Amino acid sequence: MHTKDQRQFARHLVNIPVNFVVRGRSYKSWIRNISGGGVYIETGTLFPVQSVISMTYSLPDSGEENRIGLIVWAKLQGIGVKFNPPKNA
Repeated sequence: MHTKDQRQFARHLVNIPVNFVVRGRSYKSWIRNISGGGVYIETGTLFPVQSVISMTYSLPDSGEENRIGLIVWAKLQGIGVKFNPPKNA
């Protein structure tokens, strides 16, 4: 049985360096896919689900982004992050 992908935003495969902070500790890694709703960050560390994450990265068309999100799933290979909505939304 096939299920249709129910994502609200299209994902884009990327290789974007990212600096991020989880529980007061800084990390560097790569965003491997991005959408309007979040990112997948490749990691070699297992992070707690439901942790707040602060990210800084640069996009070619819009420059440096500083985003806050929530880790919604985690595996040793990477984490799925949902962006917090902007305060003016």
